[in-house]
Amino acid sequence: MAIGDRFGNVQMFETGSHHETGRPVKTDTNAVVELSFSPDGRSLVATSNASTVNGAHVIDVASRRVRSLDPAIPHALAATFRADGEELIVTTAVGGGGRYPVSGGEVGRGAILTVAGAPPETAAFSPDGKLLAIGRIDGTVSFLDAKTSKQVGSSVPVSSGLLASIVWSNDGDLIVVQDVMAQNHLVDVGQRARMGDPFPGSGLFGLGGFAPDGQAMVVPGRSGTTIWNLDVATWPAKACTLAGRELTQVEWSKYFSATGAYRASCATQPADP
Repeated sequence: MAIGDRFGNVQMFETGSHHETGRPVKTDTNAVVELSFSPDGRSLVATSNASTVNGAHVIDVASRRVRSLDPAIPHALAATFRADGEELIVTTAVGGGGRYPVSGGEVGRGAILTVAGAPPETAAFSPDGKLLAIGRIDGTVSFLDAKTSKQVGSSVPVSSGLLASIVWSNDGDLIVVQDVMAQNHLVDVGQRARMGDPFPGSGLFGLGGFAPDGQAMVVPGRSGTTIWNLDVATWPAKACTLAGRELTQVEWSKYFSATGAYRASCATQPADP
Protein backbone atom coordinates (compact mmCIF):
# COMPACT_ATOMS: atom_id res chain seq x y z
CA MET A 1 0.00 0.00 0.00
CA ALA A 2 1.30 3.47 -0.87
CA ILE A 3 0.23 6.83 0.55
CA GLY A 4 1.16 10.22 -0.88
CA ASP A 5 0.94 13.48 1.06
CA ARG A 6 0.48 17.15 0.25
CA PHE A 7 4.25 17.77 0.42
CA GLY A 8 5.19 15.31 -2.32
CA ASN A 9 6.25 12.46 -0.03
CA VAL A 10 5.31 8.82 -0.66
CA GLN A 11 5.39 6.15 2.03
CA MET A 12 4.82 2.42 1.50
CA PHE A 13 3.34 -0.08 3.95
CA GLU A 14 2.76 -3.82 4.18
CA THR A 15 -0.95 -4.40 3.66
CA GLY A 16 -1.23 -7.08 6.34
CA SER A 17 0.66 -5.49 9.23
CA HIS A 18 0.51 -1.84 8.07
CA HIS A 19 4.19 -1.59 8.98
CA GLU A 20 6.25 0.94 7.04
CA THR A 21 8.58 -0.56 4.46
CA GLY A 22 11.72 1.52 4.02
CA ARG A 23 12.17 5.25 4.11
CA PRO A 24 9.68 7.80 2.71
CA VAL A 25 10.37 8.89 -0.86
CA LYS A 26 10.38 12.53 -1.92
CA THR A 27 8.91 12.84 -5.41
CA ASP A 28 7.94 16.49 -5.65
CA THR A 29 7.42 19.65 -3.61
CA ASN A 30 3.73 19.65 -4.52
CA ALA A 31 0.89 17.44 -3.33
CA VAL A 32 0.64 13.91 -4.69
CA VAL A 33 -2.80 13.55 -6.27
CA GLU A 34 -2.63 9.95 -7.48
CA LEU A 35 -0.48 6.82 -7.08
CA SER A 36 -0.45 3.94 -9.58
CA PHE A 37 1.40 0.63 -9.18
CA SER A 38 2.57 -1.29 -12.24
CA PRO A 39 0.93 -4.74 -12.58
CA ASP A 40 4.12 -6.49 -11.40
CA GLY A 41 4.45 -4.14 -8.43
CA ARG A 42 7.98 -3.11 -9.34
CA SER A 43 7.17 0.50 -10.19
CA LEU A 44 4.97 3.18 -8.64
CA VAL A 45 4.00 6.38 -10.45
CA ALA A 46 3.21 9.51 -8.41
CA THR A 47 1.44 12.44 -10.08
CA SER A 48 1.26 16.08 -8.94
CA ASN A 49 -1.06 18.34 -10.90
CA ALA A 50 0.39 21.52 -9.33
CA SER A 51 3.83 20.92 -10.82
CA THR A 52 4.29 23.22 -13.80
CA VAL A 53 7.26 21.39 -15.33
CA ASN A 54 7.37 17.75 -14.30
CA GLY A 55 4.31 16.38 -12.52
CA ALA A 56 4.97 12.63 -12.82
CA HIS A 57 7.71 10.58 -11.21
CA VAL A 58 8.45 6.85 -11.30
CA ILE A 59 9.56 5.15 -8.08
CA ASP A 60 11.47 1.86 -8.17
CA VAL A 61 9.74 0.07 -5.29
CA ALA A 62 12.74 -2.07 -4.34
CA SER A 63 15.47 0.57 -4.44
CA ARG A 64 13.30 3.66 -3.75
CA ARG A 65 15.05 5.36 -6.67
CA VAL A 66 13.00 8.21 -8.18
CA ARG A 67 13.26 9.27 -11.80
CA SER A 68 11.38 11.67 -14.06
CA LEU A 69 9.53 10.73 -17.20
CA ASP A 70 10.93 11.62 -20.61
CA PRO A 71 9.22 13.63 -22.01
CA ALA A 72 8.12 15.35 -18.80
CA ILE A 73 4.40 15.86 -18.14
CA PRO A 74 3.47 19.17 -16.45
CA HIS A 75 0.35 19.25 -14.25
CA ALA A 76 0.17 15.44 -14.35
CA LEU A 77 -3.26 14.19 -13.34
CA ALA A 78 -3.61 10.45 -13.94
CA ALA A 79 -1.34 7.48 -14.65
CA THR A 80 -2.45 4.06 -15.88
CA PHE A 81 -0.55 0.88 -16.78
CA ARG A 82 -1.83 -1.56 -19.40
CA ALA A 83 -2.73 -4.95 -17.92
CA ASP A 84 0.36 -6.62 -19.44
CA GLY A 85 2.54 -3.93 -17.85
CA GLU A 86 4.18 -2.99 -21.14
CA GLU A 87 2.82 0.54 -21.49
CA LEU A 88 2.18 3.53 -19.24
CA ILE A 89 -0.13 6.44 -20.06
CA VAL A 90 0.07 9.73 -18.12
CA THR A 91 -2.34 12.60 -18.71
CA THR A 92 -2.13 16.28 -17.82
CA ALA A 93 -4.72 18.60 -16.27
CA VAL A 94 -4.16 21.14 -19.06
CA GLY A 95 -5.07 18.61 -21.77
CA GLY A 96 -2.79 16.05 -23.39
CA GLY A 97 -0.37 13.48 -22.06
CA GLY A 98 2.33 10.97 -22.90
CA ARG A 99 2.67 7.24 -23.51
CA TYR A 100 5.73 5.30 -22.40
CA PRO A 101 7.01 1.78 -23.10
CA VAL A 102 7.80 -0.41 -20.09
CA SER A 103 10.32 -3.27 -20.20
CA GLY A 104 11.92 -5.22 -17.37
CA GLY A 105 10.34 -2.90 -14.82
CA GLU A 106 11.90 0.18 -16.45
CA VAL A 107 9.84 2.98 -18.00
CA GLY A 108 11.49 4.05 -21.23
CA ARG A 109 11.51 7.21 -23.28
CA GLY A 110 8.00 7.93 -24.48
CA ALA A 111 6.13 10.17 -26.87
CA ILE A 112 3.33 12.69 -26.69
CA LEU A 113 -0.08 11.01 -26.58
CA THR A 114 -1.82 11.79 -29.86
CA VAL A 115 -5.55 11.15 -30.21
CA ALA A 116 -8.10 12.65 -32.55
CA GLY A 117 -10.67 15.06 -31.15
CA ALA A 118 -10.64 17.11 -27.96
CA PRO A 119 -7.47 16.78 -25.83
CA PRO A 120 -7.49 14.06 -23.16
CA GLU A 121 -7.63 14.98 -19.47
CA THR A 122 -7.60 11.52 -17.94
CA ALA A 123 -7.17 7.93 -19.12
CA ALA A 124 -7.53 4.40 -17.77
CA PHE A 125 -6.88 0.98 -19.30
CA SER A 126 -9.62 -1.64 -19.00
CA PRO A 127 -8.90 -4.58 -16.65
CA ASP A 128 -8.24 -6.90 -19.61
CA GLY A 129 -5.93 -4.34 -21.23
CA LYS A 130 -7.88 -4.23 -24.50
CA LEU A 131 -9.42 -0.76 -24.24
CA LEU A 132 -8.12 2.64 -23.19
CA ALA A 133 -10.84 4.97 -21.89
CA ILE A 134 -10.04 8.63 -22.56
CA GLY A 135 -11.81 11.39 -20.64
CA ARG A 136 -11.64 14.56 -22.67
CA ILE A 137 -11.58 18.28 -22.03
CA ASP A 138 -15.01 18.61 -23.71
CA GLY A 139 -16.68 16.24 -21.21
CA THR A 140 -16.85 13.18 -23.46
CA VAL A 141 -15.40 9.70 -22.98
CA SER A 142 -13.88 7.79 -25.89
CA PHE A 143 -12.71 4.18 -26.01
CA LEU A 144 -9.57 3.33 -27.98
CA ASP A 145 -8.00 0.04 -28.94
CA ALA A 146 -5.19 -0.17 -26.38
CA LYS A 147 -2.55 -1.20 -28.93
CA THR A 148 -3.58 0.61 -32.12
CA SER A 149 -5.09 3.75 -30.50
CA LYS A 150 -7.99 3.58 -32.97
CA GLN A 151 -11.36 4.56 -31.56
CA VAL A 152 -13.74 1.69 -30.84
CA GLY A 153 -17.41 2.65 -31.05
CA SER A 154 -18.91 6.06 -30.40
CA SER A 155 -17.88 8.63 -27.80
CA VAL A 156 -20.14 9.17 -24.79
CA PRO A 157 -21.23 12.68 -23.73
CA VAL A 158 -20.85 12.68 -19.95
CA SER A 159 -20.57 16.23 -18.64
CA SER A 160 -20.50 19.88 -19.68
CA GLY A 161 -17.09 20.21 -18.01
CA LEU A 162 -13.75 18.48 -18.43
CA LEU A 163 -13.31 14.99 -16.98
CA ALA A 164 -10.86 14.43 -14.13
CA SER A 165 -10.83 10.68 -13.39
CA ILE A 166 -11.96 7.30 -14.72
CA VAL A 167 -12.23 4.03 -12.78
CA TRP A 168 -13.23 0.68 -14.34
CA SER A 169 -15.28 -2.07 -12.74
CA ASN A 170 -13.42 -5.40 -12.47
CA ASP A 171 -15.51 -7.01 -15.22
CA GLY A 172 -14.95 -4.06 -17.59
CA ASP A 173 -18.69 -3.46 -18.05
CA LEU A 174 -18.87 -0.08 -16.29
CA ILE A 175 -16.76 2.97 -15.57
CA VAL A 176 -17.31 5.75 -13.05
CA VAL A 177 -16.18 9.14 -14.33
CA GLN A 178 -15.64 12.26 -12.23
CA ASP A 179 -15.85 15.70 -13.82
CA VAL A 180 -14.29 19.02 -12.85
CA MET A 181 -17.35 19.81 -10.69
CA ALA A 182 -16.57 16.62 -8.71
CA GLN A 183 -19.78 14.98 -9.93
CA ASN A 184 -19.66 11.23 -10.57
CA HIS A 185 -21.19 9.65 -13.67
CA LEU A 186 -21.79 5.94 -14.30
CA VAL A 187 -21.21 4.80 -17.90
CA ASP A 188 -22.25 1.49 -19.52
CA VAL A 189 -19.24 0.59 -21.68
CA GLY A 190 -21.03 -1.91 -23.92
CA GLN A 191 -23.99 0.38 -24.60
CA ARG A 192 -21.75 3.46 -24.87
CA ALA A 193 -24.23 5.40 -22.71
CA ARG A 194 -24.30 7.30 -19.44
CA MET A 195 -26.60 5.66 -16.91
CA GLY A 196 -28.95 8.20 -15.35
CA ASP A 197 -28.09 11.50 -13.72
CA PRO A 198 -24.85 12.29 -11.87
CA PHE A 199 -24.63 10.51 -8.53
CA PRO A 200 -25.20 12.72 -5.49
CA GLY A 201 -22.89 12.47 -2.53
CA SER A 202 -20.03 14.02 -4.50
CA GLY A 203 -18.66 17.54 -4.14
CA LEU A 204 -15.07 16.65 -3.28
CA PHE A 205 -12.41 15.27 -5.58
CA GLY A 206 -11.67 11.64 -4.77
CA LEU A 207 -11.70 8.45 -6.80
CA GLY A 208 -14.86 6.40 -6.84
CA GLY A 209 -14.64 2.64 -7.09
CA PHE A 210 -16.46 -0.67 -7.45
CA ALA A 211 -16.96 -3.72 -5.26
CA PRO A 212 -15.01 -6.77 -6.55
CA ASP A 213 -18.25 -8.40 -7.79
CA GLY A 214 -19.36 -5.20 -9.53
CA GLN A 215 -22.65 -5.06 -7.63
CA ALA A 216 -21.90 -1.84 -5.75
CA MET A 217 -20.21 1.49 -6.41
CA VAL A 218 -18.48 3.66 -3.81
CA VAL A 219 -18.57 7.45 -4.21
CA PRO A 220 -16.77 9.94 -1.91
CA GLY A 221 -18.60 13.04 -0.74
CA ARG A 222 -18.60 15.91 1.75
CA SER A 223 -20.70 14.04 4.30
CA GLY A 224 -18.86 10.74 3.89
CA THR A 225 -18.71 7.81 1.53
CA THR A 226 -21.87 6.54 -0.19
CA ILE A 227 -22.32 2.96 -1.39
CA TRP A 228 -24.72 2.56 -4.32
CA ASN A 229 -26.37 -0.76 -5.15
CA LEU A 230 -25.71 -1.70 -8.81
CA ASP A 231 -27.47 -5.08 -8.72
CA VAL A 232 -30.28 -4.19 -11.15
CA ALA A 233 -32.13 -7.43 -10.39
CA THR A 234 -32.95 -6.03 -6.93
CA TRP A 235 -34.11 -2.63 -8.16
CA PRO A 236 -37.74 -3.45 -9.13
CA ALA A 237 -38.53 -4.77 -5.64
CA LYS A 238 -36.97 -1.70 -4.04
CA ALA A 239 -38.98 0.52 -6.40
CA CYS A 240 -42.14 -1.30 -5.30
CA THR A 241 -41.35 -0.45 -1.70
CA LEU A 242 -40.86 3.21 -2.55
CA ALA A 243 -43.99 3.41 -4.73
CA GLY A 244 -46.19 1.29 -2.47
CA ARG A 245 -47.83 -0.35 -5.50
CA GLU A 246 -47.19 -2.37 -8.63
CA LEU A 247 -45.08 -0.66 -11.30
CA THR A 248 -46.74 0.48 -14.52
CA GLN A 249 -45.53 -0.64 -17.94
CA VAL A 250 -44.38 2.92 -18.65
CA GLU A 251 -42.28 2.97 -15.46
CA TRP A 252 -40.85 -0.45 -16.24
CA SER A 253 -39.91 0.59 -19.78
CA LYS A 254 -38.22 3.75 -18.50
CA TYR A 255 -36.28 2.29 -15.57
CA PHE A 256 -36.04 -1.50 -15.81
CA SER A 257 -36.18 -2.54 -19.47
CA ALA A 258 -32.58 -3.78 -19.17
CA THR A 259 -33.78 -6.51 -16.79
CA GLY A 260 -36.20 -8.01 -19.34
CA ALA A 261 -39.85 -7.81 -20.37
CA TYR A 262 -42.47 -6.24 -18.12
CA ARG A 263 -43.63 -8.44 -15.28
CA ALA A 264 -45.39 -8.12 -11.96
CA SER A 265 -42.60 -7.77 -9.43
CA CYS A 266 -44.22 -6.44 -6.27
CA ALA A 267 -45.03 -8.96 -3.57
CA THR A 268 -48.79 -9.39 -3.06
CA GLN A 269 -49.92 -8.41 0.40
CA PRO A 270 -51.52 -11.31 2.29
CA ALA A 271 -55.28 -11.14 2.58
CA ASP A 272 -56.83 -10.41 5.97
CA PRO A 273 -58.13 -13.54 7.73
